[in-house]
Amino acid sequence: MSGKITGFDDMMKEIEIRLGRPAMEKKASEVLLPAAEIPYKNMQRSMESFKDTGASIREMKISSVQTSRGKVIVRIYWQGPRDRYKLIHLNEHGYTRNGKRYSPPGIGKIAGAMRSSEKPYFDEVQRGLNR
Repeated sequence: MSGKITGFDDMMKEIEIRLGRPAMEKKASEVLLPAAEIPYKNMQRSMESFKDTGASIREMKISSVQTSRGKVIVRIYWQGPRDRYKLIHLNEHGYTRNGKRYSPPGIGKIAGAMRSSEKPYFDEVQRGLNR
């Protein structure tokens, strides 16, 4: 799951033009990791409502800042001994088994948490970049 923040790429290009690429990447690391805590915590809270053992919540992690095709990204992903990443997609979108459609209690919770996190995340990034 990922969310799209508009205007962010233009802001990052402007910073790169003014400061240079190494300074931009350093500043992005300083700003994006703390800001990523906002959707991370919202996703944890939304998953609390349907947790069983809590393994899916415990296996959530935030990646380091990376660049991919000129974009600076931070990912929230699942990794751990219980391999919950295999169930996250099924729980988020539902599934069909033997012709019957199943909608688990967590259906759409991650997408909802991402939607509610977009504005606070972008505001936090903007505050950090303005400092």
